[in-house]
Amino acid sequence: MQKVHPRPQANPESLDMLHKLFAEHYDFYLLRARNLLGSLSDAQDIMQTACLKAWNQIERLRTPYACTSWFNRILLNECLYFLRQRSNQRAILKELPPPVPVQPLDVSELSMNRWLLENLLASIEERYRKPLLLAYVYGYSTGQIARILKISTRSVRHRIAYGKAQLKNLYSAP
Repeated sequence: MQKVHPRPQANPESLDMLHKLFAEHYDFYLLRARNLLGSLSDAQDIMQTACLKAWNQIERLRTPYACTSWFNRILLNECLYFLRQRSNQRAILKELPPPVPVQPLDVSELSMNRWLLENLLASIEERYRKPLLLAYVYGYSTGQIARILKISTRSVRHRIAYGKAQLKNLYSAP
């Protein structure tokens, strides 16, 4: 757990400026983070992290009048760090095997059921195929899939159910 009390070296004037900044401009910085990240919940998390980091590093603020630009930089760095983390998670998805093409396969090498399933999976939209693969092929839980795809667990359950329904319709189609 991080320490949230100011260190003795902190300039009282800097503490006042930081407190005033948080009180008066929190919504402005939250909006800025949301615009950078694209999600209000992610922006709220990043704002909390940036405020905590600023509070813990207040002794690094040499001049109180530079408080706004100093906090701006902390917030921007936290947003960029978060975006890098998210792109790393997306790289995991890129490592998944590519969808099987719809072209006819050599059925002699594959069992008929596997050939049929691969063609059916290739026929549904990617947004429904990925949760199905992550759940049933790779064994991820709903919560893990939600974190990987950056969607809610409710959306994961919906996409899995809808993907299964699409597979059922394709399978039963003549």
